[in-house]
Amino acid sequence: MSVVVLTVVVTGVAWAGLSVDAFAGFQRRATDALFPGAPTDKHIAVVGIDRKSINRFSDPLPWPRSRMAELTDRLKAGGAAVIVFDFTFTQASEDPAGDAAFAAAVARAGNVVFGDSVTKARAGKNGRPPEALEETGVFGDLARGSAGIGHVQVNQDPADGVVRSVNLVYDSPSGQFLPALSLASIVAYRGVNGPVIVRPNGVQLGDRFIPSGSNTAMTLNFSEKLSNPDTAISAVDVLENTVDPKKIAGKIVFVGATDPLSGDVRLAPTNKSSRLPGVFLHANAANTILTGTYLETQSTATQLFWVALLAFLVGLAVVMLPVWSSWAVALLLAFGYLVFVVARFDAGSVANIIYPLAAGFPAYIGALGYRYFGETRQRRRVTTLF
Repeated sequence: MSVVVLTVVVTGVAWAGLSVDAFAGFQRRATDALFPGAPTDKHIAVVGIDRKSINRFSDPLPWPRSRMAELTDRLKAGGAAVIVFDFTFTQASEDPAGDAAFAAAVARAGNVVFGDSVTKARAGKNGRPPEALEETGVFGDLARGSAGIGHVQVNQDPADGVVRSVNLVYDSPSGQFLPALSLASIVAYRGVNGPVIVRPNGVQLGDRFIPSGSNTAMTLNFSEKLSNPDTAISAVDVLENTVDPKKIAGKIVFVGATDPLSGDVRLAPTNKSSRLPGVFLHANAANTILTGTYLETQSTATQLFWVALLAFLVGLAVVMLPVWSSWAVALLLAFGYLVFVVARFDAGSVANIIYPLAAGFPAYIGALGYRYFGETRQRRRVTTLF
C-alpha cells in the first residue's frame, strides 16, 4: 500500500510539472540527442553556393541573375523535377538584361519554386495558422513564371535558438494560405491542383495528411545525409556540367547558400556546434513529408502512465528486494526505458525522457525511507515482545 501511495504522490508532482511545462527545455534538448532519425528520400537533392562556387566567380552573394538563369537552365536540362530557390528575389536588380534572362529561364523550366520572406507576423488564434502581416513578395516577372511560392521562415526556440519546427502555412494578407517553401516544393512535385487545407491537427495536401502541432508547426525529423553540408552538390559543378546526371534527374533540387560565411546558418539538433545552412532545413522539412517520418509528442496521459509505472516498479524493487540489488534493478529499469524511448522515436512518437527517469529518484528514496523506518519499527516490536 505504501508503494501505491508513493506512486500517486510522484505522479501528482509530475502532472503539476507537465501542466506548466516545467523542464520542457531539458526535454527538447534531451530529444535532440535522438537525431538523426529519418531516412533520406532519394528524390531530394541540395545544390549549394559554397566557398568553391563563390571563389570561382569572385562574386559575393547574391549572384547576378544572369548566372541564376544559367543555373536554372542547367538544372532543368539535368532533369530536375522541381527547382527550389532558398533565396528571396523581391524586386528588379540593377541589371535589366539579367532579370529578363532569369525570368525567361524560369518560364522555360516551368518547375521553379521561389522563397518569400515574412517580415512581420503574429500568432494565430483558436488553432489558426500564424498570420503574416508583412511579406517581401517575389519580383513580378519571376513570380509569373514560377510553379509556386513558399515562405522561408523557420522556428527558432526562444530558449536556445535551435530550429526544431517550421510552420507549414501562414495566413497571408491576400487571404490565401502561404505555404512553407518545403510544402510548396511538394505541391509542385506531386502536381497537387487543389488548395492546402488546414485541419485541427495538421494540414491536408491532396490525399496526404501532414500532422503538425499547434498553429501548423511541423516538427522536423532530420536525416543523416541532409544534416551534413558536405553532401551538397556544388553550384559551380552544375554550371560547368561536371555533375553526375543521376544526382539531379527526377529530384526536388533545393538551391541555397551553403558557405558558412553567407550568414544563412542556423542551430539544428544535429548541428549545434557547426550550425546548418538554412537550405538544409527546408530540405529536411520536405524529406520529413516525403518519407512520412512525422514526429508527434506523446499525450500527457501517456507520459504520466510511464511516470507512474517506473515509480511503482522502482518502489516495489526497493521494498521487496535486498537493498544491494534494488539499485541495480532501478538502473536496469532506467536503461530499459531509454531503449523504449529510442524505439518509439524511430516509430515517430516522442516520449518524455525527463519526468519518467526523474520519477525513479524520489521513488527510490521514498521507498528506501519507508523500508528503513518500517524495519526499525519491526525491530522495536520484537525487542519489546522479548
